[in-house]
Amino acid sequence: TDCLQVLSGRSLLIFDPTGNYLIEDKMQQDQTDDPPDHDVPVNPAPRKEKANARNYGLSHSFCKQFPDQFDPFFSLSAGVEESLINGEGSSSGPFFRGTIVRIPLRTNNGPSSFICDRTFLPSDADKMIALMEEAIPRTMLFSYNLQSVSLDTWKPLDSQQTSILSSRVSSSPLARRSHLEEQADMKSWRKEKSKIGKLFKTSWVPKRSFHMLQLSTRKGGDSHEIVDTYAVHSVLGPSRLREMACTESLEPLNLIPTVSIATHLDRSHNSRSLLAEFDPPQGTLFVGFDTGIQTGLPFFINAPLFLHEMHGSVLLQQEDDFDFKATFPGIRNVVITDKHGNATARSLALFVWNRQALTSAVKELVPQMFRDIREPLQNLWSRNPKILYKFWPYRARIRPEFKDLFDATLYTSLADKSMPIFLTQNDGFKSIDEGCFASPEYQLREAANFFLQHMALFTTPRLVVDDLAHYGIGVRQLTPSVARSLLKENNYSMDLSQNPREGLTVLQYCLADFIKEDAFDSVLASSSRAALTGLKILPLADGSIGKIGDQIIVANAEQQAMMPMLKHKFLSLNALKILESYLNQKGFVEALGLQSFGPVVLATHIHKVLPSSWEGKDFVSWDPDRPTDPSKLWIYQFWKEVSFSCHDQVQLFRRWPLIPTKTGELASCGNSRFILYLSPSAIDESLQRGLSRSHEIIQERADLETKRALALNASGNRLAQHQEPDFEERFWNMGTPDDTTVSSVPDTLPGSGGDLEVDDNSFQTPGSSVSIEDERSEANENVAESSSVEETAVPGLVPEEDTVQVLGYDHHSSDLKTLYEILFSIRCPLLDGSYFTEEELKKSLPPDRLGVSRGVMSTLNQCINYWPFIATATSSVPRLDWSALQTSCFDSLLSSLSSHDGNRLSLMLSDLSSMKILPIFETFAGSFISIQERDANFTVDASVDVNSITAYLPLSLQSKLLADKPQFKELYEDLNVQVLNEATILQKFVLREFPNMPLTQKEAVIKNILDKWEILRLSDDLVGVLKETAFVKRTQREGLGEVVFVKPSQLFDPRHQLLSVIFDKDKSLFPAEEFVSMKALEVLESVGLQTKVDKDTFVKCAWIVEEEQDVDKATALFEYFAEHFGDFYDNNQEFTSSLGEIRCVPGEIEGKGVALYRFRETAAPKDRHLTSNVMPVMFESCAPPQVMFSTLGIVSPPPIAVVLRQIRALTESHGTLDSWTYKHGTVEQVFSELFSFLQDNFSDLSPRVKEALADRPMVPVGSSFVKARQLFFRLAKDLAPFFYEVPRAFGAYDVLLRQLGVRDTPKSGDYAVSLKELNREIGATKLNANELNSVIEVVKLAASENQQIVDDTDVIYAPDQSGKLVCVSNMMQNDKPWLMQSGRIDTNTIHLSHPKLTKEICSQLRIGCISDRVMEVLDESFNLAYLDMSLSHAGVSNMLKTDVFIEIAQNLTPKAMLMQSPSLRNLNVVGVESIKTRFILLDDNGNPKTDISNAASTEGPLCFIDKKRILLTRLPIGISSEIAVASALCEKYKISREHMAGLSALLSSQASRVSDIQRMMGLFDQNNDEVFRGQPGYPLAATDLELIEIKPLKMFKHNEIVAIRASNDSSHLVYGTICETQDTSSMSRLRVCIGDGIEKPFLSSQVYSLKRGSKVEENITSVAPLSPSINVATGLLLSTRDESDLLDNSIAQGNVKMSAIRKEEVLAAVDDLLKTADLSLNNDVKTMVVSNLSLKEQLSKKANQVNSLKENTKHIMEGIDSFLCPITREIMEDPVVAKDGHTYERESIEMWFRNNSRSPKTNSEISTELVPNYALKSAIEAMSELREALKGFSNA
Repeated sequence: TDCLQVLSGRSLLIFDPTGNYLIEDKMQQDQTDDPPDHDVPVNPAPRKEKANARNYGLSHSFCKQFPDQFDPFFSLSAGVEESLINGEGSSSGPFFRGTIVRIPLRTNNGPSSFICDRTFLPSDADKMIALMEEAIPRTMLFSYNLQSVSLDTWKPLDSQQTSILSSRVSSSPLARRSHLEEQADMKSWRKEKSKIGKLFKTSWVPKRSFHMLQLSTRKGGDSHEIVDTYAVHSVLGPSRLREMACTESLEPLNLIPTVSIATHLDRSHNSRSLLAEFDPPQGTLFVGFDTGIQTGLPFFINAPLFLHEMHGSVLLQQEDDFDFKATFPGIRNVVITDKHGNATARSLALFVWNRQALTSAVKELVPQMFRDIREPLQNLWSRNPKILYKFWPYRARIRPEFKDLFDATLYTSLADKSMPIFLTQNDGFKSIDEGCFASPEYQLREAANFFLQHMALFTTPRLVVDDLAHYGIGVRQLTPSVARSLLKENNYSMDLSQNPREGLTVLQYCLADFIKEDAFDSVLASSSRAALTGLKILPLADGSIGKIGDQIIVANAEQQAMMPMLKHKFLSLNALKILESYLNQKGFVEALGLQSFGPVVLATHIHKVLPSSWEGKDFVSWDPDRPTDPSKLWIYQFWKEVSFSCHDQVQLFRRWPLIPTKTGELASCGNSRFILYLSPSAIDESLQRGLSRSHEIIQERADLETKRALALNASGNRLAQHQEPDFEERFWNMGTPDDTTVSSVPDTLPGSGGDLEVDDNSFQTPGSSVSIEDERSEANENVAESSSVEETAVPGLVPEEDTVQVLGYDHHSSDLKTLYEILFSIRCPLLDGSYFTEEELKKSLPPDRLGVSRGVMSTLNQCINYWPFIATATSSVPRLDWSALQTSCFDSLLSSLSSHDGNRLSLMLSDLSSMKILPIFETFAGSFISIQERDANFTVDASVDVNSITAYLPLSLQSKLLADKPQFKELYEDLNVQVLNEATILQKFVLREFPNMPLTQKEAVIKNILDKWEILRLSDDLVGVLKETAFVKRTQREGLGEVVFVKPSQLFDPRHQLLSVIFDKDKSLFPAEEFVSMKALEVLESVGLQTKVDKDTFVKCAWIVEEEQDVDKATALFEYFAEHFGDFYDNNQEFTSSLGEIRCVPGEIEGKGVALYRFRETAAPKDRHLTSNVMPVMFESCAPPQVMFSTLGIVSPPPIAVVLRQIRALTESHGTLDSWTYKHGTVEQVFSELFSFLQDNFSDLSPRVKEALADRPMVPVGSSFVKARQLFFRLAKDLAPFFYEVPRAFGAYDVLLRQLGVRDTPKSGDYAVSLKELNREIGATKLNANELNSVIEVVKLAASENQQIVDDTDVIYAPDQSGKLVCVSNMMQNDKPWLMQSGRIDTNTIHLSHPKLTKEICSQLRIGCISDRVMEVLDESFNLAYLDMSLSHAGVSNMLKTDVFIEIAQNLTPKAMLMQSPSLRNLNVVGVESIKTRFILLDDNGNPKTDISNAASTEGPLCFIDKKRILLTRLPIGISSEIAVASALCEKYKISREHMAGLSALLSSQASRVSDIQRMMGLFDQNNDEVFRGQPGYPLAATDLELIEIKPLKMFKHNEIVAIRASNDSSHLVYGTICETQDTSSMSRLRVCIGDGIEKPFLSSQVYSLKRGSKVEENITSVAPLSPSINVATGLLLSTRDESDLLDNSIAQGNVKMSAIRKEEVLAAVDDLLKTADLSLNNDVKTMVVSNLSLKEQLSKKANQVNSLKENTKHIMEGIDSFLCPITREIMEDPVVAKDGHTYERESIEMWFRNNSRSPKTNSEISTELVPNYALKSAIEAMSELREALKGFSNA
């Protein structure tokens, strides 16, 4: 009872780990010499034995025999006693459906034990119970059959057991079993071991499976169960583990590479989830059962692991089992035998397998498990997504011995983008790339709340991040950079504006990584700018939030007061304070995209201050008192911010009029360089002093407002410290090792960190400064006050002498004052200097005197060109009032601009150009004009005859001659006033006015150009103008004759051949009238006439061709295209694309003429043979180069479908080859190219197309198309139209032809098939002479080469007499031509063989004769009218009955007819009026088939033999009765008609003259009897009649000639041949051929054999020979075939097995034999013989059965040993095959395995797996049936 005992099923298992209880050797039973004292417990001496175990099979007697072993089990309330003793087990014996484990534990009261000497106290039992309570539910995680486990206690004082715990599988056991069976697959994952299998990469894919397992546990008296839910993931055959399992070393261990993990997902009690209240248990290792080895992972791993035999630990390192191997050397060696039989011992490194198994389990299953359990945890049970991280494989918790197994691969898989397992605050689970973790470097502080609410900030335990970081997995952290990215991607301005303090903290966090001084230096500025741009976190003056990069303005209070409408753009004062340290950094403002208030800011927002109508105006009317206009002070302040002398600053406002002028207008800043300041006369000093004072007042108020705002910020409330978020400390510390604690949440977590102090006032807008209205009013008052003050010197003015020295001229000079007055008088824009400082004005003066002139001319030019008017409220007034000047003023102005103090200024060309624009030059007409246009004013060259050009010179030119003023002569030369020649006049003036001239004036211009072209052509400018002038005549398109002038480039040269051909119908495209001459065309060619065809012209020509559908034009067009290909080659395909859409290509479809097509609709000329009949082929001369095929859409070679259509088109008509009209190639050339194409593309054809090609007549042979299967590469003779030899022209395409069915030579079966196909093709059509000869030849070959085909006459066709093909089975030979010519037979109902078919061929084809197949019978419906002719025909009747006539007739009659025709002696001549007969066609069996009489025929026979009558009608003159009777005899008895005259002579002669007539007429038999001797069906020859005998027991030979009765009741004998015999020693049954291929069965007693032709001895008794068939004495022709013989013809001639001879047949044979001797059997004898034969038959059957049983018994005795079980030596009932390959009785081998693990036959270690042997079981059952049969036979 010390041993562990397990009761399960039919077995009791006892385990002895020490080997001291279950003793193998009887010698070990001896104890020590001195027996121990039984009163004192003594520890027995331990034996050093190996562990042992026993498996005892249960039976009723066994259970009762050892009650001490079974009473502990019977005492339980588990139904053990009922199952084992009371017969409630299975039908085969006791069986307990369950498993009970009994573990004896010794207490203080018990003796010691070999197994364990420990004494167990009640506390130990409590600990064990506690351990089992925890472990029992998990035992069913990976078990196969275990369904429930119960743990009970039974204390001594209790009356019954007390339940502690019961656990069961409450989910579907079928799902668990299916899952385990799928993962235990022993076959599918194994590697292919063959050499071929090793060459290829395996296609194995690991099989994954998953199922949910629920275990319900009830503790004690709890009324509700605790339900634990597990997720079980498994994988079969991970690649590396599978490879190891298939190695030679591990394969003998039959390891299954399956690993599983189970995750404890939920625990519920009373339908309430306890998941949030319990931690998942520490994961352990399972090897089917729980090893208790903890891994530190939150899940259980089940794998085929090897444990240390002594320590129970898992082997993971090489040194783990050093001590064990040292103790047991060779313990883990395996012997490997190679293919040569060499054995090698190898040591198993089991730790490698263990490591790989655990690695595979974690890597393959953990990521999948973690992903799969996320949704159930979140949605089904806990509703708390944080619970998921209880199952994270925290590295800190993994046991040290396992850490090196679970490397970065596991965590890399968990961090994959496809794993959304990282929790965020608001968005649930995300993948690692969709969120980020808090950064440890930068403290979030109060900004934490914002980021948690507005981004995917992972709220994962800190150790999750540590695990990922440990393995170098890049995780995204919430750094300031990431925070900036978040704010860029999303708009949180509303949230930040509602909580200004939080916004400031966010701003400070986003800038935290830029606190370094060099963060914004030149090197890092670009990256810093990119990082910050787009952030919407800047607090603005109006309380909103601005975006970095949106030009937020940094302005003080004074500047903000200037533009109060920009509060939403100004940075708040609090933000300025926060950013004070940053603003001092170099490059910070630029990096944040901030703008300091200045000209740029003003320019950007100036539109918000000024009226929008001002924008873009050069001048505006300005009224400072108007509310919408800026005040004078505002303008003054503006020019304080903007330097008027800085061109770049001023140009920022170039679209706004802000420059005050002396005209009271504001001029555009964009025109500042045109606003002149020439003299201090432009300054109003009183206005200047008033504006300066007003500005000082505004500045003082702005400073006061700034101080007030700063003071308010300094005294504001500070931000309350933001409380740290309430995170569950337990959650954040999740994953820490068991022996460590974490005191607080780390600073790296969101919400941690110190305080962030932010001024409350940072979000408040500054106090209001002076309003714009106040500014205006106060400034205007100050200005008004200042205007009354006396003028005083403006401080800072430069002395006059210094100014002159700097400028080089005196700007106070009278000359400049005069110039200023002239400009002021004409309202030239002059600057009002009152709004600018003296320094700015000094900088605005021109640098020198030349600059003054240039400035004035520039301004005047600007006014003339762009500012011609001054807009007023009522009208528009010219800006420059030139009318205010006198003539002298014009000259003074021109002089001031061109000279100074009498000296010419060095004017540049640009200056002179500006001067030309001014209307200050006087003409001869007295007007003042400008000469700004080139060639507008000029003088005429002396070479020009003014009178000659007056005919066409415009009047406007005469007003452009300038007045002669000597002081300006040099100036005119500098101004390039031209001297004109005639070419220039034409170019600049005449041709410009040409369209508006009258026709006569136009023609004068044209005549002048044509006449003087040799001189005018030298002017390139004139040539250029002529190219663009429409001066060339052409006619109207409508043909009205009206002349139209066009440009030369719009017309074509009529000398160009192609253009003249294409546009021959449109003369409007060519010059007309005087331009038609060759001289004029040369002139036009020089000025742009189109003389070449470019791409556009070519396309235009193509459209013309398409419109007119003119093939000749198309041909000419593309011939030109081919010749000038280089001009049209198009790289960008624009030209070819346009051309490809036009139907302009001449193409021809064979037989359909020429038409125009698109390129893509045509085929290339080189593909003509492939497409000519189905697709237009372009002309050879029109074909473009092949390099343009693809762009034009030409497909070459053509598609397969097109070629197939071409083949169909060519081969559809049978007359194609007879009338071959294709002029581009011969038949051979065309089909050679087609076959070449098909051969190259045959693999691309579909099977249906290939079949159609093979079945289509498509090979041209001679004048017809032939199917491929009718062609052969070699033919001995010409067999057309059946078979043809492949033409030599197509020999190169043998590959294609063979694929289509062409063979080398015809086979025997081809002849018949060809005839049949020809019949199907031509039907009832008659063959021509050539076809007829070929058919005859093929029929001969078919008949001679294959008799098997000939036998099947339904497949042979031959020509009939009309030349039609007919099946030979429906054909007959015409051996009665006179009958066919009589017209009495309907020739439409029969087919006669063609005369060219010889009798030999007809015989081979089995074509019957008319005489054999047609029978003439008397028409039954016809009534005979008898005549009395007895006297006139008496001589004939008498001669018919004479012996000599009968003998002669018999000699002339064929032997086969002797017994089929009526006897001549019985015939009588009967006269009748007329005779009407019918002709009946017989079938193959001789039965009537069809009436073939000609119904239209009225004639009948003159004489007809009917039965015993010779019917004779009235004979016409010339035909005697003897001739008529002789003819009837020849017909009836098939006597040759050559003997008809002789027979007629005999009938008309006397008996005495018979011999002479016989000799003279040659009435002798031409046939030799010996020729037909032995031929079946012919009567026996006289010689053989003497040699016949009956031998019923003779063994007849095949083909032996015998004699048989002609009929059953006939005594005449005919020949026959033996076809089949029976192998028997008694009378047998024979199959005999009796002629005409007819076979009949006979008994051997009915057959006469032929004796040898030697002398017969007298004493040999034989049957008397029968009388000859021909009995001369009676004078009769005997018939041996009656009507029943016709029916016998239908007997099957195949291999029909002959039946055994019945006893009745034997008795009949004996009776027949006795009858030959004139004896017979009486009834008594017959009865006795029948009884004797019956007994003999029964004895024979019995003997056969005995012999069969003996033989079977012999075989049974030989194989009976294989039916015996090797263990029991009894015949097996349920044979099974064990792993050793031997077969055993199932019950015996199972009992054996309970006590042994080795094979009963080989003694080798084997597994207990058994496979049923169904084949042997069937054999045993058959043997049992045979035994029963033997018993029954012996009893009988």
